[in-house]
Amino acid sequence: LKKTVEGLLALDYPSEFEIIVVNDGSPDQTREVLDQNFSKNKKIKLIHFEKNQGVCKARNAGIAAARFPIVINMDHDCIAEKDWLQKMMAGFDSPKVGVVSAYGGYGGTSTGFRKELLEKVGGYDEEYRYYREDTDLTFKIMDLGYEYRLVKAGYLHDHEEVKPKGFSEFVRHVLKRLQYHQNDVLLWKKHPTAVCAEFLHVKFGFLVDPRTDF
Repeated sequence: LKKTVEGLLALDYPSEFEIIVVNDGSPDQTREVLDQNFSKNKKIKLIHFEKNQGVCKARNAGIAAARFPIVINMDHDCIAEKDWLQKMMAGFDSPKVGVVSAYGGYGGTSTGFRKELLEKVGGYDEEYRYYREDTDLTFKIMDLGYEYRLVKAGYLHDHEEVKPKGFSEFVRHVLKRLQYHQNDVLLWKKHPTAVCAEFLHVKFGFLVDPRTDF
């Protein structure tokens, strides 16, 4: 997280921008690290939740605190290249573009939105809590008639994928992924469109092939 924020502070961007960091009740030393290193920086706003409330509530708090017309989500393990923000903002080259992403998959880290549209659709749907919440938000804005734009804006995803070791860990992994995929049902219920069907690999109107995830 410290490297992520330092990378955002080092951006080469010709105009003004702000950094909002939402600490979703982390039980480790996150609050101390943020306060010690960034509390006196006027470019940074720190928001601390006393208890964990889920990624949707955390991001909605960040959106509510934002004062610029474009809001870009960046995960805590993604370190932006110096021209990242310039390339992200260049994607909003038309008023028809509502969402710009350097991640793909209709949302995720490094995805930006017009704030007026975020407010119009009510931000992240907190019913999701985690997983598919970013895709749902993009689809809600697309449902209004706005375009989704994919751009090449570089960042380092400083994240090592952890693979399950042994049968018991694999079983726990499968159960966790199945729990996440309950949100596929919610996404499909809210957006029964051709775009969503292709994204979720829906067959016969209701079946999802789990091999696309596992």
